[in-house]
Amino acid sequence: MSGPDWVTARFKCTLDSNFCAIISRIKADVAEFNELSGKQRFEATLNGDDTLTVRRWVHPEGGRAYTDSDSQIAVSCTGKVIRARGKGLHVEIAPTWNPETRNCDLIVDAEALPLCRISETIIGDFLFGE
Repeated sequence: MSGPDWVTARFKCTLDSNFCAIISRIKADVAEFNELSGKQRFEATLNGDDTLTVRRWVHPEGGRAYTDSDSQIAVSCTGKVIRARGKGLHVEIAPTWNPETRNCDLIVDAEALPLCRISETIIGDFLFGE
């Protein structure tokens, strides 16, 4: 990125803007999975407390019910990181300005990951049951 674009990129390198981008990507990935699977099996919902919850659900007779709390992932902003938690999952994402590349890096375990890898890291095993 060259010229004045770095100013906008650095200005948008915040928890809030990256949290919104991560939420949008996860919602899109869940919707794509549901479409490809032929039946909806997951739901991504932004709750009133600004936590995205991804839940597995089943169709019992007479309606829809969610499985237990072990079958969900919660994504939220806390302090200076974005956290994703679920059974066996604890991921922290830190948006960090990179002056060399003039980009906002999403750092997970000291590695910069693109948005698609962030979503896969958070929900990949959950969706595919690994």
